[in-house]
Amino acid sequence: MLSSVSAYVEADEKEPLVHSGTPVDFEAIYSHYLNLLYWMTHRFCSPRSSDFEDYLQEAAIALWEATQSYDPHKSSAVTFVANCVRCRLINYLKAERRRQPTISLDAQPDDANGLYERLGLPSANVEAIVIGREERKNLIDSLTQLERNCALLFAWGFSYAEIARVLGITTKSVDNALRRVRLKGCRLYSSK
Repeated sequence: MLSSVSAYVEADEKEPLVHSGTPVDFEAIYSHYLNLLYWMTHRFCSPRSSDFEDYLQEAAIALWEATQSYDPHKSSAVTFVANCVRCRLINYLKAERRRQPTISLDAQPDDANGLYERLGLPSANVEAIVIGREERKNLIDSLTQLERNCALLFAWGFSYAEIARVLGITTKSVDNALRRVRLKGCRLYSSK
């Protein structure tokens, strides 16, 4: 890891992070490790993402904390900073995923028939909705948690990319889940 990380540090390691227990000027340290911070942040978040600055700020906080606890006898400064930043970004990413909004499976979209229409299943009028509640309940009961969440968000008008971001999965996983929902719905309607 050191060979790939050291390429992103501007100067050589002649200047340690701390001098006899007193931290060096943080602005100098920040400019010294800025390329490393950008490189490591880019590994966790796209620079075009709206969250990139938050991740970069977390990396800068990790750098500041590293200046407070660096021991030159244990490792090189570059390795120590890289490990501190990596751990901080991993923890931030995990915390972000935990903060994602939860989805109530009891919630219904504004249009009770919206899920069927958006999934391309046979549309139903109000009478068919009332008559078909048992079939709809059977369909919903047959879905996995992921399929329910994807179908619910899709019925509310979320795009595949938005569903993936909310649930913390890939767009391909969303596509697969919605395909399974369509298959289960078609099987339910074809068996009646």
